[in-house]
Amino acid sequence: MNVSNADNGFRPEEDGFSFENYGSELNAVDLTPAEMQRMFGSQVCTDDQGTLLPNARKWMEEVNDEMAGGHCEGMAVLSLLIYYGLADPTKLGGTTAGDLDISHPELQREIAYWWATQVTSPAYNYRVNGPVETLRTLTKTFQEGESANETWTMAIRKEDGNDGHAVTPFAIEESGDGIYDILVYDNNFPGQTRVVEVDSDDDTFSYESASNPDEESSLYTGHNLILKGNNARLMQQECDFCQEEESDNEVLATELGLGTTDASGSSGILDSSGTSEPDKARYTQVWQDGGADVLIRDDKNRRLGKMSNGTFVNEIPGAKIYGFLRDKASNGRSAAGGNSSGLLYLLPTGINYSVYLDGTKMGHNAKQKVTTIGPGYYTEVEGLHLSNGTGQAEFSSPKNGCHDVSYHSDGDISPRLKAGVNAKGGPAYEFQVFKNSTSNYSAASGEVTHMAVDGRSGKLKVKTDGRGGKRGGRGFYDLKVARLSKKGPEVFSHRKIALDMGASMSVDYAGWEGEGHAMSIGIDENDDGNIDETIDEADEGGSYADITSSDDDEANDQDADSAEESSSVAAEDEGTESGAGSGSGSEDGTGADSGGNSGGDSGGDSGGE
Repeated sequence: MNVSNADNGFRPEEDGFSFENYGSELNAVDLTPAEMQRMFGSQVCTDDQGTLLPNARKWMEEVNDEMAGGHCEGMAVLSLLIYYGLADPTKLGGTTAGDLDISHPELQREIAYWWATQVTSPAYNYRVNGPVETLRTLTKTFQEGESANETWTMAIRKEDGNDGHAVTPFAIEESGDGIYDILVYDNNFPGQTRVVEVDSDDDTFSYESASNPDEESSLYTGHNLILKGNNARLMQQECDFCQEEESDNEVLATELGLGTTDASGSSGILDSSGTSEPDKARYTQVWQDGGADVLIRDDKNRRLGKMSNGTFVNEIPGAKIYGFLRDKASNGRSAAGGNSSGLLYLLPTGINYSVYLDGTKMGHNAKQKVTTIGPGYYTEVEGLHLSNGTGQAEFSSPKNGCHDVSYHSDGDISPRLKAGVNAKGGPAYEFQVFKNSTSNYSAASGEVTHMAVDGRSGKLKVKTDGRGGKRGGRGFYDLKVARLSKKGPEVFSHRKIALDMGASMSVDYAGWEGEGHAMSIGIDENDDGNIDETIDEADEGGSYADITSSDDDEANDQDADSAEESSSVAAEDEGTESGAGSGSGSEDGTGADSGGNSGGDSGGDSGGE
């Protein structure tokens, strides 16, 4: 194998950061609308003040939540960019990475920016897979010195796909008998040179994360060693959830001499049939917070996600599982924070699927959240309580141009149903529906509250199915609507809108005249498509923050902790119709290739069927 000693001159003592990888404990500033515009361009904004499109804001929030588990990817990338003169440390408070103080918000935001590029395109696609290919590529790059046209960070992951960490490689040393040491800066251990050992005969690697024998070990071994190119991070990233035209980054990549490689020498990500992924593939993203395991099934009963035995499965063609590189350690011990899953599920747009939540292993009843983000929309169920440890969210591609969300479980506490839609050349809208806890008894078993946004007609539909409870099966709902245009956000809110079981209401949000004006709502008593009564509900006022704040952050004026709190129960989302893409199973070794299991036998299903 053509590998020899090589060194790029980077040294952790001077060129690495002086502070340790951090999670949520610093209360750091992560992505803001300014970073979103820098990353994707002005297409993510609804006005000149930087108000983000609903799904762009939601993507930013989900990415920020994932950083609670650690910022290793951002630190690995930024330290190397500073060393090569591709990022200016003087704008961040120093002359080298080692000079910088993490208490500066500008530095926090810069680290967050580069962290986020691990799941954006084209940055996401440019990588080299496998220990031996990593050795060859690093040797060539280090030997080229200043003439090299690429810089690399390195991702390590355990063989079962769990845990992921990013480090900065800077030298290779041959140890004999086919063993090579890759010297790295590990931002969990400031100022230290760490060693990733590669066995070139077996094409395997090992990395011991503990700094001394008295500390708890976190051992990485196997084949999941990946190089991630940095040049593609430097250009504007594609916004695959926007509705605007694609940018010309493909041309820019060609001019810079970039490409994508993997261990097999392919020019792209592979799906289960072995064909290259289309460059313009678009996906529906599924995010989950709260600690429950996720298993997704499509309408052909093919699975994607985590099994009850802890292994990953991916049987849906074109689907992917991405495990975030964020592993944080303190004194050698894993200390990933937050309740975010650490995983992003990517499904080709245009398929029907259900999301099963399994919280039986959590040991506590944490609130759950399921968010889907696709081209031009997002839907969300927030504040789910899994009373028996399980729940189910159902999503399907629209046959009628609608985006739907609902939820069902055995819990008796009502979640918030949220949605946002973008519109080319027109205002964007955001919605929140919540069953009013002070006006309802507990929900009956099997009850389902459903919200659908029809962007073509400009109507929002809300209905409840299932057995009627007390008060003759009547529920009362709080409604919030935000219109986002060049004028800035305008908000409508009205509490305690009455709706009988089996009936539906149609909210004419497109016909709303603005803040201070009533909202026209049609009542369909039998949900047969015929409006039986039209009412004009007064605008009771409110702010955009009432919609954008999370369930935990929002001041709950409905006594949500009351024993009388009721429930809307179940979650269904009809995604968007933009072109389906084909792709691989998992990236960076997480999960499984499409059509197979990872990490062992499939075992039992996860979820609450």
